[in-house]
Amino acid sequence: MAKFFFICSTSPCLERRLDCQKISDYLIANNWHPVKNSTRADLIIISTCSFGKLEDAASVELVRYYLKRKSNFAKVIIAGCTPTINPDRLNQLGQFSTISPVSLNKLDEIIKAESKFDGVAEPNRISFSEVLYKPLLKGLLLTKSSLRNFTFQTKLKASPIKKYMQEGLNFINSAISLKSRIHPFLVCNRDKFFYIRVSRGCLGNCSYCAKKFATGVLVSSPQEEVVNAFKKGLAADYHMFFLLSEDIGCYGADTGTGVTGLLKTLFQEGGRNNFKIAISNFNARWFIKYYDQLKELFINNKDKILYIQIPVQSGSNRVLQLMNRHYSVEDLNSCLRDLKSAIPSLNITTDMIAGFPGETESDFRDSLDFLKKNKFSYADIFGYEDRPDTLANKMGNKIPQEIIEQRRTGLMRVQSKNSSSKSIFKKIAEVSKCMDHL
Repeated sequence: MAKFFFICSTSPCLERRLDCQKISDYLIANNWHPVKNSTRADLIIISTCSFGKLEDAASVELVRYYLKRKSNFAKVIIAGCTPTINPDRLNQLGQFSTISPVSLNKLDEIIKAESKFDGVAEPNRISFSEVLYKPLLKGLLLTKSSLRNFTFQTKLKASPIKKYMQEGLNFINSAISLKSRIHPFLVCNRDKFFYIRVSRGCLGNCSYCAKKFATGVLVSSPQEEVVNAFKKGLAADYHMFFLLSEDIGCYGADTGTGVTGLLKTLFQEGGRNNFKIAISNFNARWFIKYYDQLKELFINNKDKILYIQIPVQSGSNRVLQLMNRHYSVEDLNSCLRDLKSAIPSLNITTDMIAGFPGETESDFRDSLDFLKKNKFSYADIFGYEDRPDTLANKMGNKIPQEIIEQRRTGLMRVQSKNSSSKSIFKKIAEVSKCMDHL
């Protein structure tokens, strides 16, 4: 008798969507068949996200949505980060089987698998037809939820009106800086890269981060395995490769290898092939530590790098210390200026957090100045949010939400000025052209 499964992700997170793809491959190997309609499924798997409060809410709303659209006999499994980071948000919806990013092999027992999860190869593609992500549905459900909460709260007191007026103003401010939110390298092509999982977990203890609770400590993929996957992609005529990791900078610290050796080998194996590599999540701590070796590698292979993402989070040394980020702004600025001087065409992206607990106006101006000076090709800019069980959650001197949003908007405005519309769409066109072979 045929068995059918439905799998979806509540966020565009590439790490968890690649997990979903491996789950899909695994279920197919065990004679299950994917379906796009949850009502037809014997097994429903929903990969959730707890990056922030909005993703928490979206995960809850989408789980609730699919619970109403399943058959009576269907089994539901909640995957992703929410079961570890914020399980209370799911417990209100009922009892489910749950799996975390580091316990996906629990599926063996849940489905009584013949082909074991750990024996399934890491996927290199994300199939949209198998791993569903519906941003429009997500937005609609969040809007309905907000309206429902607004109606309920306004029956109790008038103050929520002020709150929603502020949220409307925040939306307008964000819209003004919309250009800064367009990721030129991923906006049209998330599902078309040849993905190579370099590692899981990290060695950091950032005070604001809850993701580490779900993804665990560093586990590096064997270098030979990474290189073989790269060669496989080249043989299949792929031109765009995405090195996927929670922190690629610490790659190999657990196996006696290292990220510079890995990159050097990949560039050598690529030879004269026409390809580009996206290097994600290169913690600035490791970027500074290995800079001298990286500089030579990047200069010699500048045409082979799509972009490198260096999450910085703040331009203030005081805030970086509170965040447990182990580097100084001066050291980072020195490396970035030197690298951009050597390779003006190199695309570097970053992440920034506005309104971290205790962030002063002076600290914020340091972040503004850092963005102005470095002119990143793209910057993901977030407002600080408390996350369960993190050190930052327990800190005092919390910044009022309206100030956080003002500062976030200020950073977005700077980034918007840094990136002209012409340069953004030129980068989008270049990436899309390289994807034409797919």
